[in-house]
Amino acid sequence: MAAPRQPGDQASEPEDACRAENQEALPASFSSFALIVPSVRPFPETPTCQAMNNSMIRPDKSGFISVGKMQFLRAICLTVRAVLVGVILGGAATPAAAQSTRFEPAPDDPRIIAVIANRDRLNAALRTGDASVVDGLLASDFVVNAPIGQVVDRANLLGRIRTGEVRQEETVLNLKFAGVRGNLVVLMGEEIVRPAALMPNAGSTVRRRFTDVWREDGGTWKLAIRQATIVAVD
Repeated sequence: MAAPRQPGDQASEPEDACRAENQEALPASFSSFALIVPSVRPFPETPTCQAMNNSMIRPDKSGFISVGKMQFLRAICLTVRAVLVGVILGGAATPAAAQSTRFEPAPDDPRIIAVIANRDRLNAALRTGDASVVDGLLASDFVVNAPIGQVVDRANLLGRIRTGEVRQEETVLNLKFAGVRGNLVVLMGEEIVRPAALMPNAGSTVRRRFTDVWREDGGTWKLAIRQATIVAVD
């Protein structure tokens, strides 16, 4: 096997012949790799070039690299470029499920912890239809812009829970934001629910965007304002 040509060495006759067979510009399929490593030129496995391609690894800026090695390096390049694009765009291409929750001031703030715990209790009560638990977690002036397209107050919601009109079999929370604003805690994100028998879209998987505003009342964090909008039904 021939030793790789060192920088400054003169090209051999086989190299010159290979270059003559491959005078075209870098193939379009390798253009993204060339953005990062512009000095590398891939040559196809033609009879003239094959032996050299098997023995040479980019000796200098005008040298060769085998097609197999080029494809491997290009895969690395594309991965790096994808990461860089994600960083530049601020994570715009990142799947929702992979995005982290934004906490203000911090995830271990006791107010945020208490509100998230009470929201879990509220969801559990909605699964079982326990209106008494829901009653204790709603502010006296509670109001919701409900998924049914109506603004519903506290008494209306509790009545619907007691009759079974509001009940859901399960809830998956994708929390995007949890922040303290003065004497309030605001939660925002997506919830995936399966409405029970008497609700619209019963048995379907419903995705909703929500905003919850919680306020402390007598030492208990209670839901004061809520908005929930259906974005998809599967």
